Amino acid sequence: MKKLLVLSFLMAQTAILLAQPPQQTAKKGFEYTIVSSKGTNGSAVIWHPAKKMYITAIAGNADFPLEGFDETGKHKFTRSIGVDTRGMWYNPSTKTVELNAAGEAGWFTLKISADMNSHEVKIINEGQNQPNFQSVGTYDLAKKKVVFLDMESAKLYFYDRKDPSKSSSINFVAQNDNVENYNQTTVGYTGKKGYEFVLLDYTNRKLVFFDRIGKQTATTAIPNDAVLEPMFLFSFANDRAFFYDVNSRTWTAYKVF
Repeated sequence: MKKLLVLSFLMAQTAILLAQPPQQTAKKGFEYTIVSSKGTNGSAVIWHPAKKMYITAIAGNADFPLEGFDETGKHKFTRSIGVDTRGMWYNPSTKTVELNAAGEAGWFTLKISADMNSHEVKIINEGQNQPNFQSVGTYDLAKKKVVFLDMESAKLYFYDRKDPSKSSSINFVAQNDNVENYNQTTVGYTGKKGYEFVLLDYTNRKLVFFDRIGKQTATTAIPNDAVLEPMFLFSFANDRAFFYDVNSRTWTAYKVF
């Protein structure tokens, strides 16, 4: 009986360590159309667990929109973001949205009021804490690092959230792929063990997953109705890939995990 209990415990622990693999084909879900008419390039979609809603921003200008919507795509709020944004994330340690700005502008916190009628932004770290001007940041929750893609060197860069002067990188090794086929600005963080990072192969219409040492571990096919682009216009949040259609100004969610 004791051996059986030990075996059951070990099997349970193993199951915890093994992450659920991504689906073979992403499943189309809800859509959200930006209310504001300003800007073109969708920079990011994030999930705010405390407010139970998604938040998105348009890159290119501090006057461009910050908008919120629920799990069905119902609009919650819209207003100017106040920072020329290149990626956002929710940080559970600070319990706030944080964002990366273009070039040397730095990182900011973005605190949304309880009634969602206002927000304030404050600088965290100034300077170009990213590989290049257009890099779109996301957050590695497990390691507390801000992650960026540098397609020119085929690397992922990791900057310490508290001290961005501390940085590291890994090469990602894509199987039988040309990195020119990949979205050049954006990496997603999934939070799934063994599939932590995801890139978009817009030419071959697939999501490509990598582990923490940069090894490709899985792919997910993207349906033909999704609009895929070589820069920006792609994000990953709450087990979903989001693709932005600049013509309809619409984010479409595709379930992956």
